[in-house]
Amino acid sequence: MEDKTKKDIDFDIKKNEIQSLIEQDKFEEVIEKLEDNEIDFETLSKEDKGEAYYSLGKILSHDKKNSDYEKSIIDDYQIEKDLKKAVICYWHALNYDNTNTPRKLFSIYMSDDYGFKDEDMAFKICVYGINIKDPKSYFNLGKLYYHGFYRKEGYEFYYVQDRNEAKKLFEESVQINPRWGGYELGCMYEHGECGCPTNYKKAFNYYRDAADYGDKLAMFKVACIYGTKDEKQNFQNVQFNKDLSIKYFENHLKQVKSDKRSHSITSIGVLKYENAESQKEKIDGIKNIIRGAKKGNDWAQRYLKNNNIGSVDEPEKFDLSFMEK
Repeated sequence: MEDKTKKDIDFDIKKNEIQSLIEQDKFEEVIEKLEDNEIDFETLSKEDKGEAYYSLGKILSHDKKNSDYEKSIIDDYQIEKDLKKAVICYWHALNYDNTNTPRKLFSIYMSDDYGFKDEDMAFKICVYGINIKDPKSYFNLGKLYYHGFYRKEGYEFYYVQDRNEAKKLFEESVQINPRWGGYELGCMYEHGECGCPTNYKKAFNYYRDAADYGDKLAMFKVACIYGTKDEKQNFQNVQFNKDLSIKYFENHLKQVKSDKRSHSITSIGVLKYENAESQKEKIDGIKNIIRGAKKGNDWAQRYLKNNNIGSVDEPEKFDLSFMEK
């Protein structure tokens, strides 16, 4: 075994110090030591303090959206996942009015996965988030009012639901970012909910704007409106457009997990197969439908069977050679 250099030894000492400070909840000292030039926490601005605590919370929670820097900190210093300590850091970040923190704490307090579920606390976090001008807090508060939630007063809980208030919050939210609330407002105008008159043109505009700003539910909806017969009854004013439909299905695929991709994959396949402008496109369509079938999509399996393309029971054995003649 090679002897460690002084640099290696110093790094090991620093790593052990950081791990020890985390165990003692001495997070300001952790933040100071994580910097290459070891900063003085007290000299940081309020904004930088909030950002530092927010970043440390992401590191301690092993957040899926961590930056490369945050991932390297986890790997280099062998920092274990500790959600309770992460939440403490998030609360410190919120104390410094970090505007990214309300949405992070909201997701934690609204989830059963973390052991912190508390709808009343999620409500209070949204209100505080709005006060410090976090744009997504309007949307999150709107979701609470739309779906209903429990407030706490003393030792008593009471149920709150106000969809008209939800509509107002979504309307404020989309002014900041169409992604937050656009899909929900689209549903309201499509189905005539929450005092909204049924208006398919307005609904489509909300869906499309939300999709263009990254909402995956809206992407799927817009793709279906452009390309499937099921949506045409309501959205007759939107002309069929194979290319746009495929575009939104493909964007949807980039946003969703593998177990939720089969319907979009199948939809792209059917669009290409039924509206092919070349033999190659038709073959590509079939291949997509087969991919959907292999992922267990019932529609894809029925489609292949009904069109005599292959055995629904053995999708891995589909023969495409007949398509190439």
